[in-house]
Amino acid sequence: MSTRASPTGAKSAGASSASPLKKTVRPQVRSLRFVQIDEFYPIDPRHPNSFHAYVNHYYIRGFRLDPEKALLIDCSAIGLDES
Repeated sequence: MSTRASPTGAKSAGASSASPLKKTVRPQVRSLRFVQIDEFYPIDPRHPNSFHAYVNHYYIRGFRLDPEKALLIDCSAIGLDES
């Protein structure tokens, strides 16, 4: 087993010489349910600055969640203030 010194001088056993970080396996999250509990009302959910768009981009697609298991707020379904 090889050892190497870190920048602080400490030695670690078995660390890869190519990278100090080890690849990890992503957890399976497709079975999780996501519930959106906030929205930037009265922003249309299709607007890129809506929380709905943020949730879809960073949570549903970002974590590869199943969109069928997501309960999202659609302000357009309850009516948006026209003013």
